[in-house]
Amino acid sequence: MSSARSDNKSSKKNQRKEWNNLKKKIIRLVHEANISNISNIINELFMVNIVKGCGHFARSIIRVQSTSPHNTQ
Repeated sequence: MSSARSDNKSSKKNQRKEWNNLKKKIIRLVHEANISNISNIINELFMVNIVKGCGHFARSIIRVQSTSPHNTQ
């Protein structure tokens, strides 16, 4: 029984770690995006499972636009 609990805890830790890595990757890609590399950024976003991280993606876009409105059109 303790083995099942330990597996469950490590599974939760792994899920949290993967979720945080996904969040960081999405934020980094959104910050790197510009007119010359947008197609590459889009491809990378789909490779990191943008569907799973759509909330992080939306918040990142809003944050970047609000902090740097002169960079968006």
